[in-house]
Amino acid sequence: LPVAPTTLVIFGATGDLARRKLLPALYNLAHDGALPQRFHLIGVARREKAHEDFRREWERTALARAVAIRLVEYRTEHGLSQRALAAKLEMKQPAIARLEAGDHTPSIETLMRLSRGLGMRFRLDITPDELAIGAGPAGCRQLAVNVSAAPSDRHARPSP
Repeated sequence: LPVAPTTLVIFGATGDLARRKLLPALYNLAHDGALPQRFHLIGVARREKAHEDFRREWERTALARAVAIRLVEYRTEHGLSQRALAAKLEMKQPAIARLEAGDHTPSIETLMRLSRGLGMRFRLDITPDELAIGAGPAGCRQLAVNVSAAPSDRHARPSP
């Protein structure tokens, strides 16, 4: 069936629900070619934010969002509370809450701890998104970060 042009309005576009659930789901639909050819997204929020500022913030928090989503999925799949997951990782519950909020980029050390403790493999690809002569270092205008988290090929080692 032909799909009519579609406009989706998200109220609270800068909020937690949009950042953690709605926008990643829309991104995945677009990536899979599941959105109508003529699809428009309008974000409405209490705080004013220019389109480019919104895009920069989205790109800046890409890694944090990917880790947050994978961590919540892991907890849900294994029936764990934040407190139980923190104990498993030898961390404090507030640290798990901060990771799941997806606001701050986790350190490499934190990613290693998650990988070892949960048997997850994180893959971080940083590639030039747009190349142009004289547009900055090595011609890069910006960097796109693509993060995936998948079950590790080997089991997590027990803590000493």
